Parts: sequence; C-alpha cells; structure tokens
Amino acid sequence: GGGAGSGGAAPATQTIVKNVVLKDGTYATQTITQAAAPEGGEDGGPGSMPPLRRMVCSGDVMLGTVAAVTLTKLALHAIGLAGDGSDLARTVGVAAVLAACG
Repeated sequence: GGGAGSGGAAPATQTIVKNVVLKDGTYATQTITQAAAPEGGEDGGPGSMPPLRRMVCSGDVMLGTVAAVTLTKLALHAIGLAGDGSDLARTVGVAAVLAACG
C-alpha cells in the first residue's frame, strides 16, 4: 500500500512567524506559509548567504535592529574621532553600508 511514508510528490512547505510593529505602534504576529527553499549552496540559494544576513532576511527583527544601531554607532564614532571628511570615516561608513546590505 500507499502508506504515509510513501510519496513525496507534494512540495515541502515552510511556515514563518514574524512579530511586526504596526503603524499605530501596536505589535502583531504575521504568519507566512511558503514552499521551502533548498538548503544547497548554489548561487543565490540560502546556503550561499552569510548566517547574519540569512537570519535578518528571515525576519529576525531584533537582530536587524541591533546590527543597524551598532553599525550607526561605529560610523558616528569614526566621524567623531577623525572628522567628517576623513578617509577613516568614509571607509567605516562604506563598510557599515556593505555589512547591512550585503
């Protein structure tokens, strides 16, 4: 027979639950169900994405916020140390943008 273990023709699904902040400042939970992405390392696949970026892109709002605040503080600190037009401040600013955007 055709037991529960046989088959496999149905695509696997993945459920993602996100906590979001609405325009009025209240919190809500958003649930997304989608076809599961392969974990392979091919170009553009989730396996080729760095872990921090993968977690932020998958909806880890707290991690994204902490990373953004930290990068902003580093860039402002570099400006305070070396001045606004310095190469150090520019380099740290560019590195912060690259770290945030991939």
